[in-house]
Amino acid sequence: MADAVQLAIDGSEKLLNGLTPRQQHALDTIAAMQPVASDELGAELCARKGKHPPDQRCHWCSKNGREVGAALRRKGLVRFRKRSNGWTLVGYRPADHLPPVQNAQREGFDEHGLPESF
Repeated sequence: MADAVQLAIDGSEKLLNGLTPRQQHALDTIAAMQPVASDELGAELCARKGKHPPDQRCHWCSKNGREVGAALRRKGLVRFRKRSNGWTLVGYRPADHLPPVQNAQREGFDEHGLPESF
């Protein structure tokens, strides 16, 4: 709420840890939902401003998401993964977020899901 008051007073965004509140919100969104498409990120930003719900898109969503994502990339915090078509935190590995292989839980299979006799 204090950030909104600061905006009303001087018309500029106060930096928090080197990030604007908008950039911090985008970074938090990316961390929680990665990979995040640009239009999805922009929709979250529009929802933060009360323009529309986060599950809806306007024609500015994609542009806003690309712009704030690029600003975070210039700061070295995120990157855009073409393979998964979304913004991720630097150091994110998709394999870290995959569910375990079902075969690994069965008897006769190793931790990678391969048969022990393989």
